[in-house]
Amino acid sequence: MAAFGKAEALDPNVESWSRYAERLAFYFEANDIETLENRLRDQLVWGIGSEQIQKKLLAVTYLTWKKAVELTLAQEAADQGAQALQPPKDVHKVIASPQAEREGRASQLLTRPQRSCYRCGESHSSDVCRFKDVDCRFCRKRGHISRVCRQKEREGNKGPQSGKRRGNWAHRVAELSPTPPEEYEDEEEEIAVVLVVHDEPPSPMVVEVDLNGCKVSFEVDTGASRSVIGEAT
Repeated sequence: MAAFGKAEALDPNVESWSRYAERLAFYFEANDIETLENRLRDQLVWGIGSEQIQKKLLAVTYLTWKKAVELTLAQEAADQGAQALQPPKDVHKVIASPQAEREGRASQLLTRPQRSCYRCGESHSSDVCRFKDVDCRFCRKRGHISRVCRQKEREGNKGPQSGKRRGNWAHRVAELSPTPPEEYEDEEEEIAVVLVVHDEPPSPMVVEVDLNGCKVSFEVDTGASRSVIGEAT
């Protein structure tokens, strides 16, 4: 409330325009102020916190107390009506699009660690492994290669169960042809055995040629140190 020695300005957060006008009238009447309406008008214009309404009141050529109150109340009603017509403020919520959700799931699948294939040790499903119909060279069981053979691991790499020396593999390549060639690519130790056939290189094929009365030895250019032909030939 206003004190007798002070006229407080309008606080629109706690007071309406009509209530403010009543408070000003009480203030001037209690203080026995002459020319009450003019002082009320001036105090109303001065105490309004809205710059927009102040400009509208000051634009009137002859502004009376009654006219000032009417314009102020009309502006208050207009502001309240405009505020009621405004739609409620939206609450922003982040929603992932279906495409983003699919990409997120695909990324999780790609980054998820895959179990190694028990047939060969590579990262793929055992159902599509190319060695699922291959016989293991160590335990002779079908469905895996010796690199991942559990029996071989348990026995400490003692060698094939057949008891034959691993060197025999070099002389039985044709006999073991049913084994797919892909396994040779994964069995490096057996490839090395196949390549080691002779400890020393064979002697080249040499012939003597008479050049101006001198015997000169020439190596025959056959492209290989040995020529292999079938027994029937």
